[in-house]
Amino acid sequence: MLGRKWTLVITVAVLVVGFLIAEVFSSQKEGIKKANSAASKSKAEFITVENKNIDNDFEISGTLSAIKKIEVYSEVAGILLQTPTLFKEGNYFKAGENLIRIDSSVYYNNLMAQKSSFLNELTLLLPDINIDFPDQYNKWESYLAELDLNENLKELPDYKNNKEKYYIAARNIYSMFYTIKGMEATLAKYSLKAPFDGVVTNSDTYPGQLIRANQKLGEFTNTSTFELEASAGLNEIKYIKKGMKVKLVSRDTGDEFDGIVSRINQVIDQTSQTVKVYISSTDKNLRDGMYMSALVSTGGIANAYIISRDLLVNENEVYVLSDNQIELQPVKIEASSNDDIIVTGLRNGTQLLAEKFDGVHEGMEITASELN
Repeated sequence: MLGRKWTLVITVAVLVVGFLIAEVFSSQKEGIKKANSAASKSKAEFITVENKNIDNDFEISGTLSAIKKIEVYSEVAGILLQTPTLFKEGNYFKAGENLIRIDSSVYYNNLMAQKSSFLNELTLLLPDINIDFPDQYNKWESYLAELDLNENLKELPDYKNNKEKYYIAARNIYSMFYTIKGMEATLAKYSLKAPFDGVVTNSDTYPGQLIRANQKLGEFTNTSTFELEASAGLNEIKYIKKGMKVKLVSRDTGDEFDGIVSRINQVIDQTSQTVKVYISSTDKNLRDGMYMSALVSTGGIANAYIISRDLLVNENEVYVLSDNQIELQPVKIEASSNDDIIVTGLRNGTQLLAEKFDGVHEGMEITASELN
């Protein structure tokens, strides 16, 4: 009987002690929680927003290239001839001047043989025309009289009706005519002329060299108009318009040149999320291949504010203080540069959280200590 009483007393004592220990731990956890919350609140600092017009000039960079630059190939084979100005790097040619001349003597003789045969066929055709188509004789006689073997063939006289057409075709006149016209076109390819004023920027040829058909001979570049290809971000492209003037700056020399936005691509590069912008310039001191920066002036952003990128929440919101509570305020990102961004949508006097801290959330009650 006595043993049962002691057992009951001990059990009650254990329960009381366990309850007291649990209370102690609970109060300690609550105290730690309050201490941490107080510590977090003590770190909360806010900035008073003061909007202003922010200068948002920016740079886009790229490599300068000539708008007119062609690779020169030979369409015929033969020995390269000497020319007054050699097709070598740095040599300048005006439009229409011979860049390359290839020996065409053998081909030229074949062409003259074909023309002689054509002349002979027309001479034999005239008496028959005079008999069968006397009213058409004069036009064929005039064509034959004006035919010059040293000049390109003129177009054949028009036929009056199908009967005359078949009559001429039966004597192989049309076939011979178009064969010769094709040979004349090929002969012209033995002399390559400059399509525009420019300079040779690449060449691997020398007089006496055997040139093969479809062989690359070099590159020819116009040096009067250049174009800079640069990439602009999505927040920058809205400030760039076709026809706007920009300043081009050489990264190596620091020299400035005038430029105009000539083209803007309408497709976004999915990898970089940028848009290609093309800026043209005609300054004579520019060179193909120069690395340049284009300074774009936006005219400034009105009623804007600069904040750290770290303050963004959900990509387009920030924490502000309203009636001693944290709230999320949406903003519009106008531009960005490194770690800072320019935003609009905040009213003057808004208390903006200066730095995010652990546990901050919308609806949190807090007292601000404003930053100066």
